[in-house]
Amino acid sequence: MPRAHPCERVAENEKMRNASQAVKIRSHKMAVASSNTRLTHFLRSSPAHFETSCGRNFEPNAVRTLYRNCARASVCLLLLGLLLMGMSASAADAADLGMRGLSDVFSPLVFPPCFQAETKATPIWMFVGSGALTTAGQGPLSLRDDFGLTRGHIFLDTMVRLQAGAFSCRIHYEPRGFIIDSHVQNNPLLTGRADLEYSGVRIGVDLDLVRKRTSRVGIDVDYQFYKPVFTQTIHPQAAAQVIGDNPFTMGAHAVYNPITNLWGMSGILEIRGRWSLSGASVTDMDASIGVKSPETVLGSVALKSGYRRTAIEFTDNQNNFETALSGWFGELAYYY
Repeated sequence: MPRAHPCERVAENEKMRNASQAVKIRSHKMAVASSNTRLTHFLRSSPAHFETSCGRNFEPNAVRTLYRNCARASVCLLLLGLLLMGMSASAADAADLGMRGLSDVFSPLVFPPCFQAETKATPIWMFVGSGALTTAGQGPLSLRDDFGLTRGHIFLDTMVRLQAGAFSCRIHYEPRGFIIDSHVQNNPLLTGRADLEYSGVRIGVDLDLVRKRTSRVGIDVDYQFYKPVFTQTIHPQAAAQVIGDNPFTMGAHAVYNPITNLWGMSGILEIRGRWSLSGASVTDMDASIGVKSPETVLGSVALKSGYRRTAIEFTDNQNNFETALSGWFGELAYYY
């Protein structure tokens, strides 16, 4: 078989190379056409998915919920931080009032407020300093001059007080009774009686506005479960009995017990006053001074003496009654 000329071989190789390139170009064009067909079919079948994939409306419900929860958590953390800052700032004030449980913002129940107790026994010598009964159509009758209520009497007052922080509750029992038998006016053969009764239980609540160790200053309210009653049969023209309403009072108190002491003994001063808000008009004032023993695990005691004055006034069925009871007292107090 004769050999081909070299020029012929070169031409034949060139033809084969061109045919191969043409096949590759046709294959590429077919692949592109197929891809375009699939893309067109996808776009026509799911335009919403295409919009989402291209970035339109790209905020699913899960992402929205996440944003919302993060915003809420940020606001809650901010409010919690402000609350803790406020409670920390008021911690010193709470401690000064004895509410040390509130000074620890993380453990208010672990450290309860300071609890204290006090009880008193007070023998008091009291007398009717002044007073009168005024009946409609008749002038005033003096309790001392016309009824003879001039003698003083000794009574024993008692009190128990329980305190938690700045708040305390008191209960008192205070007997008061002044009785005199005398001749009936214009009839010396008959004997009559004048009786002033002002005895019973009184309860009170104190709020210490300023408190430092065992010294305190504050306000208080009291309610008496007993009424002032005056009964007489000495003057027939006057009312036989007048009765006032239960007094409800508001007042103030101050107790000063300095830190300085002599051999553990310290001085103590206490002043109380109260005035009526409703019921019979009552103005009650007392002041006492004494010495207090050293503080121990069992508490301490104090011996005091003082003066007390109670003014009472009320009207019953057009009959006006007024009196002032005064007296000196000694007092034994126990503090725990």
